[in-house]
Amino acid sequence: MNFRLLAVSALFALSSAASQAAPVTTVDFNALNATTALKAVASVTEDDYIVRNDCAGLKLLGKPLSNCLMSKSSGSGKNKNTVAYNNFANSRSSLARVDGHAFNFESIDLDDMINNNGLLASVFSDYTIDFSFSYVDGSSAKKTVNLDRKSGLQTFALNERNLLSASWVSSKGLYFDNLQTSNVPEPASLALTLMALAGLAYSRRKSSNSQRG
Repeated sequence: MNFRLLAVSALFALSSAASQAAPVTTVDFNALNATTALKAVASVTEDDYIVRNDCAGLKLLGKPLSNCLMSKSSGSGKNKNTVAYNNFANSRSSLARVDGHAFNFESIDLDDMINNNGLLASVFSDYTIDFSFSYVDGSSAKKTVNLDRKSGLQTFALNERNLLSASWVSSKGLYFDNLQTSNVPEPASLALTLMALAGLAYSRRKSSNSQRG
C-alpha cells in the first residue's frame, strides 16, 4: 500500500475515532433524595461531575451561605424521580468535572416551580433561563432558553463542546434534572493513537520495501 495513502487512512481513522460520540453520562440526582429532601447541600457529586450553587452571594451572620441545593421527588417505585433546585432566587448553578478535565454538555431538563400565567407564577417562576459556558481555549459564550409554561420537565439540547464549566441562573425557583454529558478525549490519548498509527504505517512500508528487495 502506498505510504501516503496509508498515512491519510490512519489520520482519517484517528479523526473518526475522535469524532465518535463518547458514552453519555446522565447526572440525574436520584441518589440525592435521602440527603437533600429537607436539607440543602453545597454541592452534589455524581458520575465524576459536580454541581454547585453560589447561593446568590447571600450571607448569614456575616458569613457566605454555602448550602443552597435541594431536591424534590415525585412518583414511587420505578416511576420515582428526583430533581434538584436552587434554594435562593438569582443563584447560579454550575456544572464541571471533578477532575477539571474538559467535557461536552449535551442537554438538560428544566422546569419552573409554577407553570401558569397567574399571580403565583410571577412570584415564583422565571421562564427565561440564562446559560454561560467556559471553554478549554479560554473563550466563553452565553445562551438563553425559554420555558414553555407547561407542567413537566422540558428538555433543552445544548450541544456544547470542549467545556471546562457551564452554569445557569434563574431569577426565581428552577427545577433541573438529567444533565446529559460526555467526556472529551484527552490530547495525550489522541497523540498516542496517532503515534501508534504512524508506527503501523512505517512498519507496513518497511515490510513492503523488504519484499521488493
